[in-house]
Amino acid sequence: MKSVKFYNLNFGADDIRQSPNWGKYLKRLGWETEIIEKTIQIRIRKLPFIGSIIKIQRPNNINQKTFNQIDTLAKKHRAIFVKVEPTTPIKPLKDNKYHSDSWPTLPSKTILIDLKTEPKYAKDTKQSIKKAKNANVKVKFFDPADIDAQKICYKILKDTAKVKGFFFPSLEKDTAHKFNAFKNSGIIAIAYLKQRPVAACFVAIFKNSANYVHAGSTKEGKTVYAPYLIMDKLIKTLSLKKLEIFDLEGIYDPRYPKFTKQWKKFSVFKRKWGGKEIEYPGSYIKIYPKLLKIIL
Repeated sequence: MKSVKFYNLNFGADDIRQSPNWGKYLKRLGWETEIIEKTIQIRIRKLPFIGSIIKIQRPNNINQKTFNQIDTLAKKHRAIFVKVEPTTPIKPLKDNKYHSDSWPTLPSKTILIDLKTEPKYAKDTKQSIKKAKNANVKVKFFDPADIDAQKICYKILKDTAKVKGFFFPSLEKDTAHKFNAFKNSGIIAIAYLKQRPVAACFVAIFKNSANYVHAGSTKEGKTVYAPYLIMDKLIKTLSLKKLEIFDLEGIYDPRYPKFTKQWKKFSVFKRKWGGKEIEYPGSYIKIYPKLLKIIL
């Protein structure tokens, strides 16, 4: 699949990281939000005794005036650094002393499915969906606020993460905050085999786009191709909801091998649904040495 450099704004929508719901999720993790230029959401994390750090994820329409406001915020909150992960190339980045770094906090490359058109599944994808149906796999959708669905989804995510070797202790709290932040604007999809949950997925919705935030499957679920049936049902349901974009939330990016190396196998699965690969500019950081010297 040919990769398209940078996000085509005519193809997509505002990024979920610039949504109020994402701000609610981050607030539970200790991040504050300030808004500049009426729409750009700045996330601020205060650090005890030493100031703060600031991140700006997937902003649109950044110009020199925006950078001036960011500097003002950095001074106000005694920021050690500001991290920007833009949607499209921003010319004033270097002029404002930002440089690229090797630790993005967001997927630097992803796949977007155009929900306005008929999906073009790979041949083996259609066969896998058929196998799941023949195995009598059933998929049910739940509101993210459903506590029982949350518990099932979390357990499957936890088990999947352990198998893949990237489980982290705060996973339960992190997913719970996301579920609650996107209640009434998201979907928990669970696949059942003989009433046993064997795969699950959490999708968050913002404006005209949906994001494939978390997904996992048991060994049994993989055997009966349950993740394929979940994806097929999601794509069809999201299309009926008149959404336009389904963001699969990250694939392997050779520019950041350490950050994305564990995504290689999942990237193969995500490429089977006829989407378009999008490569973002990357991650940039500005360090404020004068403030850092004052703090230290």
